[in-house]
Amino acid sequence: GEVLFDSGLKLRSSYLFILEQLPPASSSSGGPALSLQGRFPYKRALQVSGSWGEGKTLSYGASTIYDIENGSALVSFDMMLRGKPKTWTLNLGSDFIVSNSGVGWIGQYQGDDRIRGKVSYEF
Repeated sequence: GEVLFDSGLKLRSSYLFILEQLPPASSSSGGPALSLQGRFPYKRALQVSGSWGEGKTLSYGASTIYDIENGSALVSFDMMLRGKPKTWTLNLGSDFIVSNSGVGWIGQYQGDDRIRGKVSYEF
């Protein structure tokens, strides 16, 4: 779902529920047994995000995705500055990983928090 407020604030949320059954690993051909991983990084997850000031000189964004099964979350914050004329942009962001278990697609990266930046120019 998505809600847009008059102030320019946009909130979004989604819920992911995957029913995936992997085939059993078999070694009937005499070769090594296959260990197939799932196609999706999450089985149940909740994502919430928001942005403010899209299309303006200064805009902000924040999002989190929570892996319900593994008790892990990825939290991101972003800020974008657009120049005048709008030929260049400066992005600054950060990602934080919080995990109770240290397992799962997010949890395996616990402690790998980062700050990121980007400068772009359009010709």
